[in-house]
Amino acid sequence: MAVATRRTKADSTSASGKKVDSSSSIKKSTKKRPRSTQRPRRATRKSLTNTKATASMEATSITQPTEDAPVKSTHLIIKEEIGDLFDSPPNSILLHACNCRGSWGAGVAAIFKKKYPAAYKVHLAHCKATKAEDLLGTAQLISPQDSDVKAGESHWIACVFTSVDVGKKKGSRESILDATGEAMQGLLKQIGEVEDGVTIGSIRMPKINQGLFDVPWERTRAVLEGIEVPQLLRSAGVEVVVVELEEEAMQ
Repeated sequence: MAVATRRTKADSTSASGKKVDSSSSIKKSTKKRPRSTQRPRRATRKSLTNTKATASMEATSITQPTEDAPVKSTHLIIKEEIGDLFDSPPNSILLHACNCRGSWGAGVAAIFKKKYPAAYKVHLAHCKATKAEDLLGTAQLISPQDSDVKAGESHWIACVFTSVDVGKKKGSRESILDATGEAMQGLLKQIGEVEDGVTIGSIRMPKINQGLFDVPWERTRAVLEGIEVPQLLRSAGVEVVVVELEEEAMQ
């Protein structure tokens, strides 16, 4: 008990031997501050007007884009990678070249039909309602369908109509390339018109036209790189990711 008593005294004494008021560092002054005798000034009409104008300018700078917004690219950016197209992130746009008959019976189109049956029904109805000649050079953007999403496939599907038919009835290389350019421009316009608040990702696709349509990929890529991006999408930049399976890249 004696040790405890000495320790208490030592704690309350400074190194110079003077006692320290330990309560002074935590107690706030109880002295009352004099109240101001002046009444607060009312804001004048001029000051209120200036305040409103300042608030309006601040709101404008937040909600409206500036004219000097950075432009990433005025044309499509093409990037190639190896992987699985159908492992793309949710809400990505999976694009493939289509004939105008509504047939997804072979090649990568057959995989689309199997994985996105509800989207295929939308596509087929669109083809039946429109003449094949009128579909050529256009695009169809299909939002994720409920039943496909429930099955785990939550991608947008983009169909670019580059050939009227398939097999021996397919279009010439030049007509397919012309239709590719027109269809991609139409697709970009549709993407720009998607309503605010709807999530839509990047464009991802295989090397379109080179399979059943027999067009060398290098020629299709040159057409895509020459496509001008609509003004509405330029600030964000539009990148097209071309996904190729590893076994295809090794061929």
